[in-house]
Amino acid sequence: MRELIKKSLLIGIGAASVTKSRAQKLLKAFVRKKAISSSEAKAIVRAVLKEASRQNARLRQFGKAKGSIMGKKAARISNELERLGKAQARKVLKMAEKRLK
Repeated sequence: MRELIKKSLLIGIGAASVTKSRAQKLLKAFVRKKAISSSEAKAIVRAVLKEASRQNARLRQFGKAKGSIMGKKAARISNELERLGKAQARKVLKMAEKRLK
């Protein structure tokens, strides 16, 4: 029963968004209904919070990695646009020079 409740909390609430008070509130309801003991509830809260912390860390790492990749892509695109802009400007200048002659 304990594993089922723990997995339900992780799936239903989302490990990354669970708060200690929210988890405790849900588990108190299970304790009142005598589905689990208070010691099991405390253990589940600790396990859920530990998993939430782990998931938050993974999300932060993922965000940093994606941010780094996007930053590199943006820099490449910016450099390419600058290069193309300079090339286009040279063409325009050459055309203008030809017309002035």
